[in-house]
Parts: sequence; structure tokens; C-alpha cells
Amino acid sequence: MDAFHIRFQGGYSFETNASTGEPVFFPQPSSISKGFEGQSNLYLGHGLSAYLNATVERATYTAFETIYPSSGSSAYLYPLNVATPPGYWVAQTPSDTEAEGLSYLRGGFDVGFFNKRVGQFYLDDNGYHNQTVINPFDVTNTYLNYTIRNGSRFDQTKVRLSVNNLLDLHSVTGITQANTVSGPNFTAANGQTYVDPFNATVATTPISPADNVSIFSGRSIVLSVTFGLSPKR
Repeated sequence: MDAFHIRFQGGYSFETNASTGEPVFFPQPSSISKGFEGQSNLYLGHGLSAYLNATVERATYTAFETIYPSSGSSAYLYPLNVATPPGYWVAQTPSDTEAEGLSYLRGGFDVGFFNKRVGQFYLDDNGYHNQTVINPFDVTNTYLNYTIRNGSRFDQTKVRLSVNNLLDLHSVTGITQANTVSGPNFTAANGQTYVDPFNATVATTPISPADNVSIFSGRSIVLSVTFGLSPKR
């Protein structure tokens, strides 16, 4: 187990100068991730083991975002650093994750049952407003493997049967919004007008029939055989 506090330096984005056609690069806000994680594998005896894993994390933006005026031939001569408001989560960063599993290994058999839960996380569609909330979801997988270990010509041949998304859940895992945050999001400074990614009058994006929603694929069953070829003993 461990606790962590990590500062991630923001990357760079760019916009094209309308006058020269040249790209102008500017830093994106950095972020701080802090939390706790731990895992353990417990041997219960007779080939049976239990697996546990959990993380709790808070990942938020920090520092500042560099913005430029929204128009004008000399717009890129007036960069403005805008402080990141506290409390905005880094997009696609779950608040917590948990995994539980049971596995059995005996002779040539290897059986497993595992469940993974992903906690709530946010998505951004315009700036850093956390407009879209993805609710927690689970996925459960199981497998049955058998390995031939009899010293025959086909020793180490493996037969694998796996079932992914055992409960056939179709949870929402992502949304690309057709709409963006409405309302004015402009800031005036240096005699210029800036599009401010942190200044919006609406914090929630309305649902639209044109939204592109990503969901878990349905239950799948895979049977495979990997042949081993060994000298006969």
C-alpha cells in the first residue's frame, strides 16, 4: 500500500496566429493528484486465493492557463495568465476504483472470477468546467483454463474459456457533448477581449439527442486453444 502526492506539469496547446499563420504555443494548467492505493493477494488454502485492490484519488487542476485575445491582428501580443479556480477535477480521473477477485489453481485447472468498479469521474466539453458526470460502473469477467500436463506429445496445450462482461451491463463510460457551455465566457484586460475557459454562466451542459455516448460492449465469450508440441516422454 502507499499514499501519493504527485504534481503533473501541464502540456502545451497552440493556436494559429490569424495574421502570420504561425502556431502560438501556450501552457495548459498543471494538476495535483493525491490519494491512497493498496492491494493484497490472500491465499485461502487448497489452491484458492482472494485478490483485493482499491484506490482513492483526488486529481484537480492547479496553477494557471494562458489565454489570448479572441480577435485582432495583434492578439497574440497580449497573453494573459488566468488562475485555475479550485475544485475542478482533471477530466477522466475517477474518484476511486475497487477490484475483487477469486482464483483457483489446482493441477491443470486455473479458474478466476474478477470484478472491477470505476468510481465517478468528469468530462470537459469546453474549458475545464466538469460539465459531464459519468456515474460509477462495474465490469465482471471470469475464465476457466486447463493446461495438459501429462508428458504426451501435446504437453502444455492450453484450453481457455473466458467470459467478459459476465452480467451483460451496458454502462455509460463516456459522452461527447453536442452542445457546449452556454452563456458569455469572456474576460476584458489589457484593452483586449479574452475567451476565458474558467468563466461561464452555465456549469452543466444540456443533454442533446446528438450527444455521442460510449457504452460497454455486451457480454462476449471466447474459447481458444494453444497447442503445445513436446518430445514424448
